[in-house]
Amino acid sequence: MGTAIAMTMARRGAAVLALDRDAVPNTRSEHFGEARMLRTAYYEHDAYVPLLKRSRELWLSLNALSGRDLYTETGAVYGSFAGGEVVPRSIESARTHGVPIEEMTPTRASERFETLRFGADWSVAYEPLAGVLRPEAAVESMACLARDAGASIGTFEPVLAIREAAEGVRVTTERAEYVGKAAVVCAGAWSARVLSASGLRPPRISATRQAIGWMKPACPERFVIGRHPCWAAEDGPGSLLYGFPLLTGAAEFRVARHRRGSEVDPDTVDRAVATSDVADFEGGVRRHVVEPGEVSRAAIACYSNSVDGHFLIDRVPGSERVWLASGFSGHGFKFAPVIGEVVAGLVFDGRCGFDVTRFEVARFA
Repeated sequence: MGTAIAMTMARRGAAVLALDRDAVPNTRSEHFGEARMLRTAYYEHDAYVPLLKRSRELWLSLNALSGRDLYTETGAVYGSFAGGEVVPRSIESARTHGVPIEEMTPTRASERFETLRFGADWSVAYEPLAGVLRPEAAVESMACLARDAGASIGTFEPVLAIREAAEGVRVTTERAEYVGKAAVVCAGAWSARVLSASGLRPPRISATRQAIGWMKPACPERFVIGRHPCWAAEDGPGSLLYGFPLLTGAAEFRVARHRRGSEVDPDTVDRAVATSDVADFEGGVRRHVVEPGEVSRAAIACYSNSVDGHFLIDRVPGSERVWLASGFSGHGFKFAPVIGEVVAGLVFDGRCGFDVTRFEVARFA
């Protein structure tokens, strides 16, 4: 989100300084993992769909601007067990907002996509315009575009405090002090810590430990884009198994379970992969993917979660010039370029052209 906001603000003509405690991109933030899904039939809440439509337009534009394949349309298949909510709510969302979607029987889904399977009593839907994002390449490209527009990006420079002052805001880091007209905190799992150290009142943002993995199929040609789509299968309340096709040049595809993990300290989280981490997603993947191969590697990510799983995009309580864009709760990356537009609009103009009241901090009052 930081690179997207910096890029958008700089391209609007602002003098922008973006600061990160790590490299850009890196493997400690929420963005890493080589693949993220872009879907527009959004079961989570209707408020997201207009943002997603715009985000898809912006990703296609970023492909052209960067000269890189950051977003690839692959289609996505969604499955829900009998009584589940993901597919029915995705279909309702799609029909409400004019998003193409196709209902399928489990048999039809397996005939069309030989690598996927669902139970006989499952409901299944296919979204043809969904696809896969390459997060590291996207962050790198947005950072380059931000610099091209005049932004400065400081890496390995942790922020110690943000203070409002007569001239705007003062940002103190381990290296220097900077003065600007406004500050936007989008530090992911570290957001609450930065705000608290600054004497500001953060909403509750918890860091959670999340396992992700990759599988190496024996017959890779069956899992290439065009034959194997993105997919997601409901796996109980608040739990979703998901995966991707093989990306160009790759020998393994990414899989994971989307579910709120255990709360951790982002500085001391155990990033060593345990057998239980792999077991948490492997069995579910094997239920839905035909002959996926063996788990070739796994990693630990750290997500920043709001209390209700919805985004936090608002002024920091009690502040006029400090803004917060955080709490993306493991489903935010697809929104990055439109969040850049939203935040730039709010900071510069006091409006953004979208209804973002759902994401205001006041909902927790």
